[in-house]
Amino acid sequence: MLVAAIIARLRTEVSALRDVTGAADLRAAGITLKRWPAAWVVLTGEQAQANQLATAVSQRVVATVGVVLGARDVSDATGTAAREALEPVRGAVRAALLGWAPDAEYEPCVLRGGRLLAFGDAVLWWLDEFDTAYYARA
Repeated sequence: MLVAAIIARLRTEVSALRDVTGAADLRAAGITLKRWPAAWVVLTGEQAQANQLATAVSQRVVATVGVVLGARDVSDATGTAAREALEPVRGAVRAALLGWAPDAEYEPCVLRGGRLLAFGDAVLWWLDEFDTAYYARA
């Protein structure tokens, strides 16, 4: 549900993205890419905090979602043009997600950080990660 909500948000809010989809992991993200720039949304981890209750379970769980962005520019073998083309897209993704809550169960998204994943075959791969949180209760 979390990944699907973020995909839907990026599809409606970031018009510069030509393709937005999900992937099971980061390696699966670029297999069938045909349109640039593109984004894949991947749940990259969850970290549960200690239980808050003595006779039941209430744990805050921080979910980390990765948005893998890909940009391609065959005119520049150094990747500089692809990086520059990706900057406004990254800004639009951040604007769409920062402070936005996927639904009432989740807290608003915050930026965890970002990093270059790879550059090759004229494609620059960048990962921005966002945290949100929910409570696991039983």
